[in-house]
Order: sequence, then structure tokens, then C-alpha cells
Amino acid sequence: MDRLDGIVRKEIRAFLGVSALSLLGGCALVAVRFALTDRFFYFFLLWNLVLALVPYGIAVGLFAASRRRKSPGTYTLIAALSVTWLVFYPNAPYIFTDFIHLVNRTWIRGGEDIGKETLLWYDLVLCSAFAFLGHSAGLISIDLVLRSFKGVVNVKLARLLIVAAAAIAGFGLYVGRFVRFNSWDLILDPIGTARRIIPYFAEPQAALLSAAFAAFILITYAVHHLSRKSY
Repeated sequence: MDRLDGIVRKEIRAFLGVSALSLLGGCALVAVRFALTDRFFYFFLLWNLVLALVPYGIAVGLFAASRRRKSPGTYTLIAALSVTWLVFYPNAPYIFTDFIHLVNRTWIRGGEDIGKETLLWYDLVLCSAFAFLGHSAGLISIDLVLRSFKGVVNVKLARLLIVAAAAIAGFGLYVGRFVRFNSWDLILDPIGTARRIIPYFAEPQAALLSAAFAAFILITYAVHHLSRKSY
């Protein structure tokens, strides 16, 4: 951490503080939901939010590695951390796919005392809060990855790599939600997982939804990036 410049070190401390508050806020929302319905259903959102923070932690390690003296070993470490970040990055925007539980009307199970419509709106706010926090953590991790690439690769190439990362993440969101693979599958069984995933490249549904997810990531990152530049 002593290799990080002062600005990034302050940003990391601020992000860790906000993340801690976000987790506490998420726990409060889920606890209220449990109190209202006596059901544990949405507790998985807390775990999904923790997973959404993992790419940022990897990005911090990547930035630290990029500030080391350049050597073959350093470039190998940067490449390894970049691939690891890419594997885990889809966990950040993945929480948006948890809105499927609202579509599947999970809110109708419970909440008899407060009304179904009230519980529906509460669940909408609950899922939106977690999705926003998870996706925001991912966008901030992209900033850190781009900073890591400065001085290592050409700026235009770095931006192209981020576009490619968004495309890969879009496909990752698809296989995560609809095929039910996750990042750990690639880590624990990369060859077997790749063999089972590759056929989905040829599916029109996979292509359409992956492109939509990738476009969503790029558009929201553009807004995030421009908002940072404005102040």
C-alpha cells in the first residue's frame, strides 16, 4: 500500500468507509424485510454485495502492482491480476439481475399484515439499493484499472481493453443468471467450465442479452466518468 500515490490512497480509504456503511445499510434493509415477513428470502443480497466488492479489491492490488519497478515478473503479475479482475468483475453489475425475483412475484409470499403492494414497493427499493451499490463498486474498480494501465499500455489500447471487458462481462452476466455459472467455476475448473460455456456463444438469446448487458455497463460507465470530470 505504501506504493500507492496519495490521491488514490485517500480514495481507497473513502471507498472502504462507504462500503462499510453500505453493508450496514443493506443489513438494515434486509432486517426490516425479515421483520415484516418473517422470511429470510433476501439475505442472499448481502452475499452478492460482498462479491460485488471483490473486483475493487483486485483492482487495488492491480494498481499497487503497476507502481512497482517494471520487470518481467511485474508484467506477469499485472497480467494475472487483470485477468482475475475480469473474471470477477461481472459480480458487480450482477445484482441487477436479481430483479428477476420481483418478476417472479416473490413478494406475494409474506407481508399479509402490511399489504402486497406495500411489500412490492419495499422489495423494489431493496433490490435497487443493492444493485446500485454493487454496480457503482464495479464502475469505480474500472477507474482504478484504467489508472493501473497508465504507463503500462497505450491509453487508446487501455480504453479498448475496457470495452472488451464490458463485452466479456455482458456475456458473464448472461451465463451467471441464465446458465448459473459463477466466477469460482472458472477459477476451480477453467477448462471444463469453458467447454460448457462456449456453445452459448452461438445462441441468439445469449448474444442479444449479452450485448444489452455490455451496452448498459458502457453507458453507465460513461456517465460515471463524465460526472467525475465535472467536479
